[in-house]
Amino acid sequence: MMIGQWLPVPIGSQPLPTIQQKTSIWEIRTAGNAGGFAFFLPKGKNPLPVRTHLEWSWSVEKYPKIGPKPPTQKEGDDYAIRVGALVAGNKSLVLPSELSKLVKRHGTAVSYIVFYCASENSKWWGRCIVNPFSDHVVNCFRGAANRMSKVSEMPLDDLVKTLALVAEEAAKLSVSGVWILSDSDNSASESLAHLGELKVTYDDSK
Repeated sequence: MMIGQWLPVPIGSQPLPTIQQKTSIWEIRTAGNAGGFAFFLPKGKNPLPVRTHLEWSWSVEKYPKIGPKPPTQKEGDDYAIRVGALVAGNKSLVLPSELSKLVKRHGTAVSYIVFYCASENSKWWGRCIVNPFSDHVVNCFRGAANRMSKVSEMPLDDLVKTLALVAEEAAKLSVSGVWILSDSDNSASESLAHLGELKVTYDDSK
């Protein structure tokens, strides 16, 4: 998981989060800003209709200061780290301009995004909701302590369940890339997270 293999995705004119790579671990800091990095899977490496697993390890030392605001409000939509699965399908998703350029450059497609958001609020852990600002984006909330812990998710399953997609549409979905995003711009605060051991795997179990 070398940072040099990932492509920067700034949000507007904001500076990117500060990333330092320590062995295979990223240290990600924000200070009132938002942005991230994307990696696109080689074509032909996301076979259908097998199940797709997204696995990583993470920790959060400092969460953005959003207070009691829920993630359904803009003021509560800050995360020290989000691990996002970029999903290709038969719809068109409006993306941030820089990400849209990268998607076109790689000749891939993004119809949906499934974000796994490190949340400090345990009441939201294990839940997935439709993003209040885009009905093609799903936010799933998971806990992250101040020591590294492993996470394993099935983004296509979470997407289909949350959006109640019909079988015909679900059968056309595939993960086309991964987007790591960190932000503390809404709360004008700071965050510090670590990320490592990220991989996408497939199996044909039912």
